[in-house]
Amino acid sequence: MVVAFSGCSGHSSEAAPNKHPKDLADLPAQKGPVHAPYVVGSTLYAGGQTIKLAGPVRTIAPIDHGVIVEYDDGHQDGRDEIDEVNLTTHAMTLLTKGADNLVSDGSRYVAWRTVGTSTTNVVVHQIKEGFVDTDIPAPGQCCGSPFVIDGITPSGQLIGGMTSLDRYWSWSFVDADDGELSDSEPAAVISGLRGQSVAAVVGDKIVVSRTTGTSRVATIAADGTLSAAATWASVARDAALSASGREYSSSLAGDVFASKLGATRSDPVRLWLPRGVHVKQAMSDDATHDVLLISTPEADASTTDALARCDFVTGACTLIQTIPAPSAG
Repeated sequence: MVVAFSGCSGHSSEAAPNKHPKDLADLPAQKGPVHAPYVVGSTLYAGGQTIKLAGPVRTIAPIDHGVIVEYDDGHQDGRDEIDEVNLTTHAMTLLTKGADNLVSDGSRYVAWRTVGTSTTNVVVHQIKEGFVDTDIPAPGQCCGSPFVIDGITPSGQLIGGMTSLDRYWSWSFVDADDGELSDSEPAAVISGLRGQSVAAVVGDKIVVSRTTGTSRVATIAADGTLSAAATWASVARDAALSASGREYSSSLAGDVFASKLGATRSDPVRLWLPRGVHVKQAMSDDATHDVLLISTPEADASTTDALARCDFVTGACTLIQTIPAPSAG
Protein backbone atom coordinates (compact mmCIF):
# COMPACT_ATOMS: atom_id res chain seq x y z
CA MET A 1 0.00 0.00 0.00
CA VAL A 2 1.25 3.45 -0.86
CA VAL A 3 0.04 6.73 0.57
CA ALA A 4 1.63 9.80 -1.00
CA PHE A 5 1.04 13.52 -0.82
CA SER A 6 2.79 16.78 -1.58
CA GLY A 7 6.10 18.11 -0.31
CA CYS A 8 8.64 20.71 -1.40
CA SER A 9 12.36 21.22 -1.90
CA GLY A 10 14.70 22.51 -4.62
CA HIS A 11 16.40 20.75 -7.54
CA SER A 12 17.37 21.58 -11.11
CA SER A 13 15.75 20.17 -14.24
CA GLU A 14 17.13 17.18 -16.13
CA ALA A 15 17.20 16.74 -19.89
CA ALA A 16 14.66 14.32 -21.33
CA PRO A 17 16.04 11.11 -22.88
CA ASN A 18 15.94 10.65 -26.63
CA LYS A 19 14.44 7.17 -26.49
CA HIS A 20 10.99 6.36 -25.16
CA PRO A 21 11.09 3.66 -22.42
CA LYS A 22 9.27 0.41 -23.15
CA ASP A 23 8.83 -0.59 -19.50
CA LEU A 24 9.76 0.49 -15.98
CA ALA A 25 13.15 -1.22 -16.22
CA ASP A 26 14.15 1.29 -18.92
CA LEU A 27 13.75 4.25 -16.56
CA PRO A 28 16.95 5.54 -14.93
CA ALA A 29 17.04 5.03 -11.17
CA GLN A 30 16.44 8.04 -8.92
CA LYS A 31 19.79 8.88 -7.32
CA GLY A 32 19.11 11.79 -4.96
CA PRO A 33 16.64 12.00 -2.05
CA VAL A 34 12.95 12.52 -2.72
CA HIS A 35 11.50 15.25 -0.55
CA ALA A 36 7.80 14.56 -1.13
CA PRO A 37 6.74 12.25 1.73
CA TYR A 38 5.27 8.85 0.94
CA VAL A 39 4.48 5.66 2.82
CA VAL A 40 5.01 2.06 1.75
CA GLY A 41 3.44 -0.38 4.21
CA SER A 42 4.07 1.30 7.55
CA THR A 43 7.36 3.01 6.64
CA LEU A 44 7.52 6.75 5.95
CA TYR A 45 10.07 8.04 3.41
CA ALA A 46 10.86 11.76 3.22
CA GLY A 47 13.97 13.72 2.24
CA GLY A 48 16.23 10.68 2.36
CA GLN A 49 14.94 9.66 5.79
CA THR A 50 13.21 6.39 6.67
CA ILE A 51 10.89 6.39 9.69
CA LYS A 52 9.03 3.33 10.98
CA LEU A 53 5.45 4.23 11.88
CA ALA A 54 3.20 2.65 14.50
CA GLY A 55 1.01 0.74 12.06
CA PRO A 56 -0.80 0.74 8.70
CA VAL A 57 -1.56 4.21 7.36
CA ARG A 58 -4.68 5.51 5.63
CA THR A 59 -3.56 9.06 4.76
CA ILE A 60 -0.60 11.38 5.24
CA ALA A 61 -0.68 15.18 5.03
CA PRO A 62 2.54 17.21 4.69
CA ILE A 63 3.33 20.24 6.82
CA ASP A 64 6.45 22.39 7.28
CA HIS A 65 9.22 20.13 8.68
CA GLY A 66 6.85 17.25 9.26
CA VAL A 67 4.02 14.96 8.26
CA ILE A 68 0.60 14.36 9.80
CA VAL A 69 -0.32 10.67 9.76
CA GLU A 70 -3.82 9.18 9.93
CA TYR A 71 -3.61 5.53 10.90
CA ASP A 72 -6.00 3.00 9.43
CA ASP A 73 -8.95 1.46 11.31
CA GLY A 74 -7.84 -1.07 13.87
CA HIS A 75 -4.84 0.88 15.13
CA GLN A 76 -4.56 0.66 18.92
CA ASP A 77 -8.04 1.27 20.36
CA GLY A 78 -9.85 0.46 17.09
CA ARG A 79 -10.44 4.09 16.07
CA ASP A 80 -8.41 6.21 13.70
CA GLU A 81 -5.54 8.00 15.42
CA ILE A 82 -3.85 11.10 13.99
CA ASP A 83 -0.21 11.83 14.90
CA GLU A 84 2.29 14.51 13.98
CA VAL A 85 5.71 13.20 12.88
CA ASN A 86 8.62 15.64 13.18
CA LEU A 87 11.07 14.97 10.33
CA THR A 88 13.92 16.65 12.24
CA THR A 89 13.68 14.76 15.53
CA HIS A 90 11.52 11.80 14.37
CA ALA A 91 9.31 12.48 17.40
CA MET A 92 5.66 11.42 17.10
CA THR A 93 2.97 13.45 18.87
CA LEU A 94 -0.63 12.34 19.29
CA LEU A 95 -3.06 14.97 17.96
CA THR A 96 -6.38 13.18 18.31
CA LYS A 97 -8.20 9.83 18.38
CA GLY A 98 -11.50 8.84 16.86
CA ALA A 99 -11.07 11.07 13.78
CA ASP A 100 -10.61 10.66 10.03
CA ASN A 101 -10.80 12.52 6.68
CA LEU A 102 -7.38 14.17 7.20
CA VAL A 103 -6.39 17.04 4.86
CA SER A 104 -3.69 19.76 4.86
CA ASP A 105 -2.64 22.81 2.88
CA GLY A 106 0.88 21.37 2.67
CA SER A 107 2.33 23.86 5.13
CA ARG A 108 0.59 25.26 8.25
CA TYR A 109 -2.99 24.02 8.40
CA VAL A 110 -4.47 20.55 8.81
CA ALA A 111 -8.08 19.54 9.33
CA TRP A 112 -10.02 16.40 10.14
CA ARG A 113 -13.53 15.17 10.84
CA THR A 114 -14.86 13.83 14.15
CA VAL A 115 -18.12 11.93 14.23
CA GLY A 116 -20.13 11.69 17.45
CA THR A 117 -23.44 10.03 18.26
CA SER A 118 -25.45 13.04 17.15
CA THR A 119 -23.03 15.57 15.61
CA THR A 120 -20.23 15.75 13.09
CA ASN A 121 -17.48 18.32 13.66
CA VAL A 122 -14.59 19.64 11.65
CA VAL A 123 -11.37 20.45 13.52
CA VAL A 124 -8.72 22.80 12.12
CA HIS A 125 -5.20 22.79 13.58
CA GLN A 126 -2.63 25.48 12.90
CA ILE A 127 0.77 23.88 13.41
CA LYS A 128 2.41 24.99 16.69
CA GLU A 129 -0.50 27.33 17.41
CA GLY A 130 -3.75 25.66 18.36
CA PHE A 131 -7.07 24.08 17.41
CA VAL A 132 -10.59 25.27 16.60
CA ASP A 133 -13.65 23.19 15.77
CA THR A 134 -17.18 23.75 14.56
CA ASP A 135 -20.36 21.76 13.95
CA ILE A 136 -21.32 21.24 10.34
CA PRO A 137 -24.65 22.82 9.28
CA ALA A 138 -26.20 19.51 8.21
CA PRO A 139 -26.69 15.92 9.36
CA GLY A 140 -23.38 14.10 9.50
CA GLN A 141 -24.75 11.49 7.14
CA CYS A 142 -27.64 11.41 4.73
CA CYS A 143 -28.87 9.06 2.05
CA GLY A 144 -25.88 6.76 2.34
CA SER A 145 -23.13 9.37 2.08
CA PRO A 146 -21.36 11.29 4.89
CA PHE A 147 -20.18 14.86 5.14
CA VAL A 148 -16.67 14.99 3.61
CA ILE A 149 -13.89 17.57 3.99
CA ASP A 150 -12.61 18.21 0.47
CA GLY A 151 -9.58 20.27 1.46
CA ILE A 152 -8.16 23.39 3.08
CA THR A 153 -6.40 26.25 1.26
CA PRO A 154 -3.17 28.07 2.27
CA SER A 155 -5.37 30.94 3.49
CA GLY A 156 -7.21 28.65 5.92
CA GLN A 157 -10.43 28.32 3.91
CA LEU A 158 -11.95 24.89 4.46
CA ILE A 159 -14.23 23.32 1.83
CA GLY A 160 -16.58 20.44 2.54
CA GLY A 161 -19.96 19.07 1.59
CA MET A 162 -22.43 16.26 1.03
CA THR A 163 -23.00 15.02 -2.48
CA SER A 164 -26.27 13.35 -1.45
CA LEU A 165 -27.70 16.75 -0.49
CA ASP A 166 -26.03 18.53 -3.42
CA ARG A 167 -24.69 21.07 -0.92
CA TYR A 168 -21.20 22.38 -0.16
CA TRP A 169 -19.94 24.85 2.43
CA SER A 170 -16.93 27.08 3.02
CA TRP A 171 -15.44 28.11 6.36
CA SER A 172 -12.79 30.78 6.97
CA PHE A 173 -10.76 29.85 10.05
CA VAL A 174 -7.96 32.42 9.75
CA ASP A 175 -8.18 36.08 10.73
CA ALA A 176 -7.51 38.17 7.63
CA ASP A 177 -5.75 40.87 9.68
CA ASP A 178 -3.15 38.86 11.61
CA GLY A 179 -3.16 35.47 9.84
CA GLU A 180 -3.90 33.64 13.10
CA LEU A 181 -6.38 30.84 13.65
CA SER A 182 -9.74 31.99 14.99
CA ASP A 183 -13.28 30.71 15.43
CA SER A 184 -14.91 30.51 12.03
CA GLU A 185 -17.74 32.66 10.89
CA PRO A 186 -20.91 30.67 10.15
CA ALA A 187 -20.48 28.34 7.20
CA ALA A 188 -21.13 29.96 3.83
CA VAL A 189 -23.17 27.91 1.39
CA ILE A 190 -21.26 27.67 -1.89
CA SER A 191 -23.55 29.02 -4.57
CA GLY A 192 -23.56 27.90 -8.20
CA LEU A 193 -22.75 24.23 -7.61
CA ARG A 194 -26.14 22.62 -8.28
CA GLY A 195 -25.62 19.46 -10.31
CA GLN A 196 -21.86 19.66 -9.73
CA SER A 197 -19.44 18.30 -7.15
CA VAL A 198 -16.10 19.36 -5.67
CA ALA A 199 -13.49 16.99 -7.07
CA ALA A 200 -10.37 18.44 -5.43
CA VAL A 201 -8.83 21.40 -3.62
CA VAL A 202 -5.46 22.38 -5.12
CA GLY A 203 -3.72 25.36 -3.53
CA ASP A 204 -6.24 28.22 -3.44
CA LYS A 205 -8.37 26.69 -6.21
CA ILE A 206 -10.97 23.96 -6.41
CA VAL A 207 -11.83 21.62 -9.25
CA VAL A 208 -15.56 21.12 -9.81
CA SER A 209 -17.02 18.28 -11.89
CA ARG A 210 -20.28 17.43 -13.58
CA THR A 211 -21.87 13.99 -13.87
CA THR A 212 -20.81 14.00 -17.53
CA GLY A 213 -17.20 13.80 -16.36
CA THR A 214 -16.14 17.26 -17.50
CA SER A 215 -14.42 19.53 -14.98
CA ARG A 216 -13.20 23.10 -14.56
CA VAL A 217 -11.19 25.21 -12.12
CA ALA A 218 -12.86 27.62 -9.70
CA THR A 219 -12.25 29.81 -6.66
CA ILE A 220 -14.62 30.51 -3.77
CA ALA A 221 -15.05 33.89 -2.09
CA ALA A 222 -15.54 34.17 1.68
CA ASP A 223 -19.30 34.56 1.17
CA GLY A 224 -19.45 31.31 -0.81
CA THR A 225 -19.66 32.87 -4.27
CA LEU A 226 -18.20 30.57 -6.92
CA SER A 227 -16.06 32.00 -9.72
CA ALA A 228 -15.32 29.33 -12.30
CA ALA A 229 -13.57 29.05 -15.64
CA ALA A 230 -15.94 29.28 -18.58
CA THR A 231 -14.58 26.14 -20.25
CA TRP A 232 -15.78 22.83 -18.84
CA ALA A 233 -12.99 20.92 -20.58
CA SER A 234 -10.35 22.89 -18.67
CA VAL A 235 -9.43 19.84 -16.56
CA ALA A 236 -8.85 16.48 -18.21
CA ARG A 237 -11.14 13.57 -17.34
CA ASP A 238 -9.59 11.34 -14.63
CA ALA A 239 -6.55 13.62 -14.33
CA ALA A 240 -4.24 13.25 -11.32
CA LEU A 241 -3.69 16.65 -9.71
CA SER A 242 -0.62 17.93 -7.87
CA ALA A 243 -0.13 20.80 -5.44
CA SER A 244 2.44 22.05 -7.96
CA GLY A 245 -0.51 23.16 -10.10
CA ARG A 246 -0.02 20.39 -12.66
CA GLU A 247 -2.48 17.83 -13.93
CA TYR A 248 -1.47 14.47 -15.42
CA SER A 249 -3.60 12.77 -18.03
CA SER A 250 -3.23 10.12 -20.73
CA SER A 251 -3.78 10.33 -24.46
CA LEU A 252 -5.70 7.71 -26.45
CA ALA A 253 -2.32 6.30 -27.49
CA GLY A 254 -1.41 5.75 -23.83
CA ASP A 255 1.15 8.53 -23.44
CA VAL A 256 1.14 10.57 -20.21
CA PHE A 257 1.15 14.38 -20.43
CA ALA A 258 1.68 17.12 -17.84
CA SER A 259 -0.30 20.36 -18.18
CA LYS A 260 -0.87 23.44 -16.08
CA LEU A 261 -4.06 22.99 -14.08
CA GLY A 262 -6.95 24.65 -15.88
CA ALA A 263 -4.94 25.53 -18.98
CA THR A 264 -6.24 24.70 -22.45
CA ARG A 265 -3.56 21.99 -22.72
CA SER A 266 -2.44 23.49 -26.04
CA ASP A 267 1.19 22.87 -25.10
CA PRO A 268 1.36 19.84 -22.77
CA VAL A 269 4.65 18.15 -21.87
CA ARG A 270 4.92 14.48 -22.74
CA LEU A 271 6.45 12.44 -19.93
CA TRP A 272 9.04 9.81 -20.71
CA LEU A 273 7.12 6.96 -19.15
CA PRO A 274 6.12 3.63 -20.72
CA ARG A 275 2.93 3.76 -22.78
CA GLY A 276 -0.17 2.55 -20.98
CA VAL A 277 0.92 3.86 -17.59
CA HIS A 278 -1.87 5.32 -15.43
CA VAL A 279 -1.04 8.09 -12.95
CA LYS A 280 -2.96 7.38 -9.74
CA GLN A 281 -1.58 10.20 -7.56
CA ALA A 282 0.71 13.19 -8.02
CA MET A 283 2.58 15.13 -5.35
CA SER A 284 4.85 18.15 -5.51
CA ASP A 285 8.56 17.55 -4.89
CA ASP A 286 10.06 20.89 -5.94
CA ALA A 287 9.61 23.79 -8.36
CA THR A 288 9.90 21.61 -11.48
CA HIS A 289 9.35 18.04 -10.29
CA ASP A 290 6.43 15.93 -9.11
CA VAL A 291 6.45 12.44 -7.64
CA LEU A 292 3.91 10.19 -9.36
CA LEU A 293 2.31 7.00 -8.11
CA ILE A 294 1.84 5.07 -11.33
CA SER A 295 0.29 1.78 -12.34
CA THR A 296 1.61 -0.09 -15.35
CA PRO A 297 -0.11 -3.05 -17.08
CA GLU A 298 1.65 -6.40 -17.27
CA ALA A 299 1.37 -9.16 -19.88
CA ASP A 300 -0.70 -11.35 -17.54
CA ALA A 301 -3.33 -8.59 -17.18
CA SER A 302 -2.06 -7.67 -13.69
CA THR A 303 -0.61 -4.27 -12.83
CA THR A 304 2.55 -3.11 -11.08
CA ASP A 305 2.58 0.05 -8.97
CA ALA A 306 5.66 2.21 -8.81
CA LEU A 307 6.86 5.66 -7.78
CA ALA A 308 8.49 7.87 -10.39
CA ARG A 309 9.91 11.38 -10.14
CA CYS A 310 9.20 13.46 -13.25
CA ASP A 311 10.33 16.85 -14.49
CA PHE A 312 7.17 18.52 -15.81
CA VAL A 313 9.25 21.05 -17.78
CA THR A 314 11.34 18.58 -19.82
CA GLY A 315 9.36 15.34 -19.34
CA ALA A 316 12.34 13.39 -17.97
CA CYS A 317 11.44 10.73 -15.35
CA THR A 318 13.37 8.54 -12.94
CA LEU A 319 12.23 5.42 -11.08
CA ILE A 320 12.17 5.75 -7.29
CA GLN A 321 10.96 2.22 -6.54
CA THR A 322 8.43 -0.39 -7.50
CA ILE A 323 5.81 -1.20 -4.88
CA PRO A 324 5.51 -4.77 -3.56
CA ALA A 325 2.09 -6.29 -4.16
CA PRO A 326 0.04 -6.82 -0.97
CA SER A 327 0.47 -10.28 0.47
CA ALA A 328 -2.51 -12.60 0.13
CA GLY A 329 -4.63 -13.18 3.20
